[in-house]
Amino acid sequence: MRARKPKPEPAFEWLSGVRICGTQIWCDSARRGRLCFVSHAKIKLAPRSHARVIATEATLAAMGRRRPADALVAPLGRPFAIGRARLELLPSGIAEGAAQLLVELPERSVLYAGGGVSPSGDAQLRACDAIAIRSDLSDLESDPTELAEYCAASGAKDVYLIGDESPGMVEALEARGLRVHRLAPPSQMRLFAK
Repeated sequence: MRARKPKPEPAFEWLSGVRICGTQIWCDSARRGRLCFVSHAKIKLAPRSHARVIATEATLAAMGRRRPADALVAPLGRPFAIGRARLELLPSGIAEGAAQLLVELPERSVLYAGGGVSPSGDAQLRACDAIAIRSDLSDLESDPTELAEYCAASGAKDVYLIGDESPGMVEALEARGLRVHRLAPPSQMRLFAK
């Protein structure tokens, strides 16, 4: 009898918020954690509930916060390390200071673009193994085809969808040979302010 290959660990998981597997990094999460990346100022969360917040200076300013002791202000495009992880904030193109988070670990690299991304705007992309994206495009100026092209251009094989799906999203991703994973039932996703 042949031994089964172990199932690879997912890149992202939902535990009342999005967490990057293999790290203590939460993303746009209302759940209390040691470290939370905040992608833009419209995210519904209480940053003070986290031990430390990572965000751009523009995002923190737009949230009405001044460089508090619990905030790690990270400039766009300037890599930094936390433990064994190399992190870099990249412009998402949806608002001033809004960012995506690239996390490079020894075993893989992942890109969190769950706060939204505007591929036709000034969003920057880096190569990664997996990408988490916001799948509800109702208030963004993107369509499923454009977002699927963005994901495919990253080189990722796995795409993790966050929130309610826009019509045609899964089909557009699968048409490009991408594996689609859902992080949470849509009824649990209440991250984004209306």
